[in-house]
Amino acid sequence: MTATLANENASQAAPLAARAPSRGAARVDWLRRVGTAQNGWSRAMEIAPRRRHLAYDPWEDIEAFAEWEVSVTGRLPDGYLGLCGFGARKIWIKAGQPEWQMRSTLTHELLHAERGPVPAGQQKAEERAVELLTAKRLVDPVVYDALPAGGVGRAIAGTALSTSDLAACRLLGVDKTTLRVYAGWRRRVTASGAVRVWDRHRMMGDERRRGGLGRHERP
Repeated sequence: MTATLANENASQAAPLAARAPSRGAARVDWLRRVGTAQNGWSRAMEIAPRRRHLAYDPWEDIEAFAEWEVSVTGRLPDGYLGLCGFGARKIWIKAGQPEWQMRSTLTHELLHAERGPVPAGQQKAEERAVELLTAKRLVDPVVYDALPAGGVGRAIAGTALSTSDLAACRLLGVDKTTLRVYAGWRRRVTASGAVRVWDRHRMMGDERRRGGLGRHERP
């Protein structure tokens, strides 16, 4: 059995893989329009489309979550982009998010489902752990390292996004929280170490899709 996908918003619930060519082209076109190509972004813009097929796609990973339902809906409490209901075995994703933000939201909630509930009092620590795993799973370290200096400055600081920060989010396909968490982690990790971690997450995704959920990874 595989997870059920409720298409309350069919255009946003469609698998990202089916839209990858247009997604990559749209991102590069958007980056050109905001003028980043003339400010050190050309290398990242060249690399990212060539590596798009390697990127983790949470919509594809849904198939590993037997007996879970994923619903894209406009009905979530204020301030929530996604929710994971362990009792109902259901994930709710807020409709209307930009594609790169929805990718982060769905990955985050799938990780909650994968890891399972935690005892009372450990929710904050678990949220931090899931944010870090989301970043490791989503951010391609090769593309990240090709970003120009200063391309993630405000995202790291947690302040309002600049044009450069927003361009980095779109190019990497992640939201600002994921970018900020990843940037903080990369301060302590070499480029080769980051690639090994990313490759391990890709292999774990393949294993999940072949045989369902396996052991829960802890960061």
